[in-house]
Amino acid sequence: MNKQIRRLLAVGLAFCMIVTGSPANVAAQEESSVITVENTEDSENIEIHTVEDESGTYIDEAVSVEESMDNDISDQDQTTPDQGVVYDFELKDYQLQIKEDVRSHNITDTVSSMEEGIDYVRDRVYCLVEDEDQAMLAAMAYGGTLDSYELGVAIIDLSDSGLTVSDAVELGARADNNLPAVEPDYIVTLDDPESDDGIEVIDDLGADPAGAAWEKAFYGNNIIEGGLGLNDPALNPLSDNYQWMHDMVHTYDAWTVTRGSSDITVAVIDSGVYQGHEEFKGRLSTYDVTGDGGKNGHGTHVAGIVAAAAGNGKGGAGIAPGVRLLCVNVFGGKDEKGEAVTTEHYSSSNLIKGIEYVIQGKKAQIINMSLGGDTYAAAEKAVIEKAYESGITVVISAGNSSSNSLHYPASFDMDKKGQNHIIVVGSVNQSGERSDFSSFGNQIDISAPGSDIYSTYNESSSSYTILDGTSMATPIVSGACALYMSANGVKSPDEMAALLKKSVSKCGSPQMGAGIIDLAKLMGVTAGSAKGTARSSESGNAVSTAKATVITLDTAETGVNYNIQKNKKGILTSVQLYNVNIAGTDGVNERKITINANVFAGSEDISNSVKLNWTTSNDKAVSISANGNKAILLATGKGKANITCQVQDGSKKKAVIKVNVITPASDISVVPRNKNGYSNVLGYGKSLQLKAVSGTAYGIPDNKKVLWDYAPILVMYVYNKTTDSVERKTVDLADGDSIKLSKKIKLGNGKLSIPREHIIQGLYGSDYDLYNRYSKDYTGNLELNGVYPGVRVTATVADGSGASGSYEVDFTQPAKKLAMYTEYTTNWNPIPKWDKISTINWIYEPEYTYLMDICCVREYYNSYDHEYYTYEFDSPGGGATVVSSNPAIASAYCEFSPMGAVLVMIPHKNGTVTFTVYSNDGSGVKGKVKVKFKAR
Repeated sequence: MNKQIRRLLAVGLAFCMIVTGSPANVAAQEESSVITVENTEDSENIEIHTVEDESGTYIDEAVSVEESMDNDISDQDQTTPDQGVVYDFELKDYQLQIKEDVRSHNITDTVSSMEEGIDYVRDRVYCLVEDEDQAMLAAMAYGGTLDSYELGVAIIDLSDSGLTVSDAVELGARADNNLPAVEPDYIVTLDDPESDDGIEVIDDLGADPAGAAWEKAFYGNNIIEGGLGLNDPALNPLSDNYQWMHDMVHTYDAWTVTRGSSDITVAVIDSGVYQGHEEFKGRLSTYDVTGDGGKNGHGTHVAGIVAAAAGNGKGGAGIAPGVRLLCVNVFGGKDEKGEAVTTEHYSSSNLIKGIEYVIQGKKAQIINMSLGGDTYAAAEKAVIEKAYESGITVVISAGNSSSNSLHYPASFDMDKKGQNHIIVVGSVNQSGERSDFSSFGNQIDISAPGSDIYSTYNESSSSYTILDGTSMATPIVSGACALYMSANGVKSPDEMAALLKKSVSKCGSPQMGAGIIDLAKLMGVTAGSAKGTARSSESGNAVSTAKATVITLDTAETGVNYNIQKNKKGILTSVQLYNVNIAGTDGVNERKITINANVFAGSEDISNSVKLNWTTSNDKAVSISANGNKAILLATGKGKANITCQVQDGSKKKAVIKVNVITPASDISVVPRNKNGYSNVLGYGKSLQLKAVSGTAYGIPDNKKVLWDYAPILVMYVYNKTTDSVERKTVDLADGDSIKLSKKIKLGNGKLSIPREHIIQGLYGSDYDLYNRYSKDYTGNLELNGVYPGVRVTATVADGSGASGSYEVDFTQPAKKLAMYTEYTTNWNPIPKWDKISTINWIYEPEYTYLMDICCVREYYNSYDHEYYTYEFDSPGGGATVVSSNPAIASAYCEFSPMGAVLVMIPHKNGTVTFTVYSNDGSGVKGKVKVKFKAR
């Protein structure tokens, strides 16, 4: 339906409406009722005035807009474009609540500080209405055009109304009228640390990355041959793309109960999905709100974490690989000029439509929303509340602000005094501590793995990639809900939230909810419950007439992953085996080993003619399959056993070796430990404690000791003008330079310490010379922003498994102090004076927005009789943690660029807040600023 037809229908409906109003407006209404229409022939606006002539007869009179504006209509109290007309909407409870929320959250003030066309769609508002008739009346009441009506959402074009978006929001929020409240159509950007720029996409055709025959392996504790047939390459702990999340949340144990039922559907409201991906065959349905087709890979990645297939020999596996997916695309679409909106953005109206689509007919039992922004949208809250009341469990990402900032829709529960109508998820890393990017605070209900998560992508039917974000943690919890409902029936949102919070393991960081989701506890099974069966042993049958005088045991195998011990005479005394096969490209089986019995009668070798009896003292740990003087020892479970080979010739000669079966580390991750935050930047003269976290796909490793090492690197930050993004690149140092550098850096038990001097100068000279050396390699669209020294720290588990991991650390000048100031108070005044500004009366004014620069004070200068300090972070990877004393009043987070950092503040209501910012470079420096927010 085009705009002109909608206008004419609206006019017709208006004439059929009952006109009412407050006593103060009755006289004006009787004298002149005004409706604005559009002349379809000459496109000029006219107004139809109902007036009383001299004889007392009421007639309709057409008046031009210009003529009408010359009258005294502007003096009336009602500020709608249809002066003098009040429409008697019968608002429902949810519509009245939206009006109240718009008022109480000062949305009008918020809009006034935003940039139209950037933060929200130009000349567009939307409201929730009951039907299309009410949608057209609402558009007319605001003097606009009904652009579209779908799924309960009316989109109103204000371009010809005479009202700004801010005016319309203020008018709709007023309590003295019965208009449905309107809100700006906010434009929200994906905020995950990993953007689509520079993502390495892996075309995984299902080949085993380790080259070993492990297609029957079950990746849980005590893996045995003939397991559950999970042959997905990323479930192999030796894979570079290993899905470590399954270890932490005990997915494999939960799968002994169910892998998910097709009766359960998870709706992924996101950026759409690659419909032909090999991981979703037969279990996927889609809906596109925007018509943009889901060109951003974020939604495909999230969907794969929920329910990528298991056991298909491709990629990895989702948490609930047996459930159905409904993927709803709300990203992209068209702007007010009909031009395409980037697929990294969604609008509030499209998000609401997506949620409403799922609600109608209850198309899913669970909604996953790995999205959000800083702006409160009352209509979003209303439709999410509707989903809750419909019995749908809604799971939402907490945000990636590295602060306790409010993040919507995740923070809507903060308005409801602790009620849990939504489940908000924070992200943890491999150590079970908060991921450096994850938001934290009282709004978080539960945590899940969100760092370095491998999942499906949208480049092809077989593409995958690794991403970070609370967006990746959220579908793990959604998948957990789907598994539980598959086994136990559909549960209410309140029941599901309570079950999740009781089924957790401890999180190593505060303010991350009840803990880390534990699927074994949720499904009522014991972690590591999958067990193997021992194999029976056999004895040799050879017979010799000579009696043995010497018997020893030995092996010809020299697999690098074995721990084979011999005495000074070279005689085998002990063997270490693993309770799983972790075979790599060499094809060695670490679960078994062939042992030879060497039997001599004097100098005669009777090994092949003597009868031998092989026994094990513990067949639950080691079983034996023997044939003559050879025996295959197979590790069947964790434990120790003595393997005895005795000659059956009356000589009573025997040999014994000890076998120790251990659980190896499946993989290892190196993560930083920092009191105030987590960072890959370390200041000179400071120390950083690194922690090695061993993977547990095979069970808890017996040997957690690691060997630490490092290699010097150079770190370069390269600006790509085409994508407007900064990429971090590394270069290994030459051998000679590495030797020099190694004398200056200390690394012990994971503690990395560097000297106070700028160590790179001892290698190449000044930073300027170093910059010039590498800048010539970057021309055209690539520009070198900076070069920094650093190291790549590696930890290797000391259990012979070869499991290792690494972490790169950049070196920088440490912060000496951290001061904050506003743009309009700088004037090159010395920073000590700025530090004395403890309170700022902050008014919501567009020219100042909400920005405050962060000064990380590095060096002191005196030039041209002016004292000043440098204040930029030396590296864009620096990072800072922000804590608000009262997030309900205002929250904040840091934004970084190669030239510095900015504190972005988001006020929610009047009040005073203290922001504390911690520098994450090991300096321990922090800064505070006290800000008083007062609406204009």
